[in-house]
Amino acid sequence: MHLFPPQSQDIKKLNHGFTLIELIVSITVFSIVMLAAVDVMMSVFQAQAKAIALKDVMDNGRFALELMTRELRTGANVKFTGTPPPGCPLNGLQFTSFNQGSAQERFYYWQDTDGDLIPDALMRVAMLTAGSVNCGTVVPQQFTAEEIIVDRWTLTLMGIVAGPTDGQPRVTMSFVLHSRNPRLGPNTTINLQTTVTLRLRDL
Repeated sequence: MHLFPPQSQDIKKLNHGFTLIELIVSITVFSIVMLAAVDVMMSVFQAQAKAIALKDVMDNGRFALELMTRELRTGANVKFTGTPPPGCPLNGLQFTSFNQGSAQERFYYWQDTDGDLIPDALMRVAMLTAGSVNCGTVVPQQFTAEEIIVDRWTLTLMGIVAGPTDGQPRVTMSFVLHSRNPRLGPNTTINLQTTVTLRLRDL
């Protein structure tokens, strides 16, 4: 029991709530803020995914270049394969490597690995002894990652004949890589090129 009963005006104030318009405005403002926050978060996630994919492409490209450069630099008898070795594709780079202290045959080539008839990976055949390469007796190794696509691989071979270069072979390699992820691929394309001068003269 109230000693001082509330007046009718005070009762109206106590029962006062949000109007429909206020609720609509509040929900609209909240929705806009949440959509903006979600958009920012999605942009951050996409940027992070792109950065990771680009790093993978660059790391894989550097690894491939380092492997080929190291073996070519200590190699000899480098040539393009006009006639492919047994079981090997027509276009490839063949040479003898002395990187492991003994003469070993190497064969690099560009091959399709996903069945679309478009080359997308670099392959390596490593014969542990000197002699002819045989892709049928040694399993080729893919030395570019499965999540990476090699769009282009070009080779320029100089100095393998007598002349101004005096039989000092040089191989210029260039290739284009990108992520296999269809959403990130176009934004992760990189171009790499290097020239390797073989230490051993062929002539």
